[in-house]
Amino acid sequence: MRQPIMAIAICAMLFLSPVTAQAEVGNFVCTVIEAGINFSGKTFIRLTANDGTFTNKFFEAPHPVTREMLAIALSALSAGLDVKVRTDPGDPSRPTLWRIDVIESF
Repeated sequence: MRQPIMAIAICAMLFLSPVTAQAEVGNFVCTVIEAGINFSGKTFIRLTANDGTFTNKFFEAPHPVTREMLAIALSALSAGLDVKVRTDPGDPSRPTLWRIDVIESF
């Protein structure tokens, strides 16, 4: 009698527990759409992944490297170059850039 009750309890926990899905942190080659500072002073960079993973998505540059990331993004934007970023595109609350590098064109 104890085993069926335990099985029912486990099934209930599996089906009723909330599941949070997040994409893994990854590297993406992107086009910079725009970059700047918003009204609250945070640096945001809008990117589109060249492989289609995300389109026109805003990412926040973390403190203390906000100025450096903004400078890299603006340089790539003005030169028409792509960037390679390390980020988590699946975090809807605050997608953050962990790294950004300009990719040279040959």
